[in-house]
Amino acid sequence: MATQAISLYSGENKTLRITVTDSTLAAVDLTGAVLTFTVRKTAASNERLIHKTTAAPTEGAVLTPPTDGVAEIYLVPADTAGLISGDYQYDLWVDNLAPGATTHILVEPSAFEIEDPVREWVT
Repeated sequence: MATQAISLYSGENKTLRITVTDSTLAAVDLTGAVLTFTVRKTAASNERLIHKTTAAPTEGAVLTPPTDGVAEIYLVPADTAGLISGDYQYDLWVDNLAPGATTHILVEPSAFEIEDPVREWVT
């Protein structure tokens, strides 16, 4: 399990590219697996502020290519536009990873920071 902080500006487009590896750092075949990315105010919160899953690619998460262990999570302006600047928590899970159909956490709850975009003041 790993942790990795993410920081972005409110309303920013961002692609998170994740490569899943095993203990020898070899890519894990994600064929048939489902990755789920979730952002919450705190790790203990039940309210999902951002939710992306490869089970529904239109939600903004895809395996590209799954045989190379690569997933991309697409954050679009609408995902963060309603969030105030501050600290949040995200995690990443994988389901149905062969050989057993179990759930594994890939990224433990980690820092997800929303910053206010820099605004130019005209006087």
